Amino acid sequence: MKKRNLLGTLLLALIFSTNIFAALPQRILVGYWENWNGNFVKLRDIDSRYNVVCLAFAETNGGSVNGIGFNMYSGINYYDTDLISDIALLRSQGKTVLMSFGGANGSFKLATDNDKTSFVTKVKYLVDHYGVDGIDIDLEQATYVGSTGTIGTPGTSQMNLILAMQELLGWYQTTYGKKMILTMAPETTYYTGGMSSWAVTNVNGGDYLPIVDALYDDIDLMMVQLYNSGSMLGLDGSSYNQGTADFIVSQTEAVIKGFNAPGLGTMAGFPANKVIVALPSCSGNGSVSTGVAKQAMEYLMGYGAKPGSYILQKAGGYPTLRGMMTWDINADMNYCSSSYAQNFKTIYDHFVGIEEVSESNFSVYPNPAQHTITIDGLNKGARMQIYNMVGDLIVEHLLIEGVNTVGIEQLAAGIYSINIAGKVQKLVVD
Repeated sequence: MKKRNLLGTLLLALIFSTNIFAALPQRILVGYWENWNGNFVKLRDIDSRYNVVCLAFAETNGGSVNGIGFNMYSGINYYDTDLISDIALLRSQGKTVLMSFGGANGSFKLATDNDKTSFVTKVKYLVDHYGVDGIDIDLEQATYVGSTGTIGTPGTSQMNLILAMQELLGWYQTTYGKKMILTMAPETTYYTGGMSSWAVTNVNGGDYLPIVDALYDDIDLMMVQLYNSGSMLGLDGSSYNQGTADFIVSQTEAVIKGFNAPGLGTMAGFPANKVIVALPSCSGNGSVSTGVAKQAMEYLMGYGAKPGSYILQKAGGYPTLRGMMTWDINADMNYCSSSYAQNFKTIYDHFVGIEEVSESNFSVYPNPAQHTITIDGLNKGARMQIYNMVGDLIVEHLLIEGVNTVGIEQLAAGIYSINIAGKVQKLVVD
């Protein structure tokens, strides 16, 4: 069982929240927003379908964490005050805004205690200054990610980052009275690359895994970059090339189910409702057509045909797969006619009207309960999820229209939360 940091202080907020996963939407479209001038779009003008926005990037100066900052590039008539105002506007619209650290040119390594202290100080300032909901970690390049640690025994720089994040999570909870949203977007090599002995030995394969394992319960979204990665092994031991439906399906299932990483240990799988499929918008290494992305997503979520040779190890797929991410919003809008955002809507429109629950009629009884509960007032195909007090998914059940009786004999006495289409009720089992 994983240790759940800060869980005691979050429990009541989770149980009575309208969304069991911090402040995030039920279905998520993540986009990175560039702070440079090639594809510039004002933050207030981004496609409204993006409901989680990562500001890219808070970068270091020559790899030194002392120089971390978020700076608009020259030539843009858009200033700090404009950005702060636009962040507040997006948040008022119910969107989540995160500060992303790293990127291809701004990654860093916390090699010393002083580095850790400097990083924490810088992050606190940026979160306060810009008024964001949390942070995204996007370390790239082996020089920065590379370490000597294993899952369960992180190396020095990995441990410093873990300790820094735990300190920041505690600070945010104390300061703002809610959980700081934490997302990660590791390159494929540093995550599922851990399945390959060759990659582990030669290209720092799986180097994110000790960090992810230690922060497992604090991470709200895992967004492994399914691009710029060549070919990778799937759980079936076969190799799959980026830019294909098989690559998307095989790598996503590996993240959800977990895997053994030779020489590093065992990486636990992430719940599907914390996993985001990350692709380029419409061009670049690893990009696929909207049709291929749709086929892969539909198969992953259990309502589409197998689009290639990879066969999902879980029959029926993962209908709670949380959403999609793209690098990046600016390119999607400027060059792709917002095709990625539209494709996300098309893919997830399958669930519109299927998972909706009438808020006025939805009821659960008896409560407290012992053996069964009755759920009344449902639309056809609503999906019920029951979580325990530490946020584990215990029961998942597809309901029919009208009245449903569900057995709960497997639940120990205690307090649970029932989540149906993002609406949550407390359930007491005695």
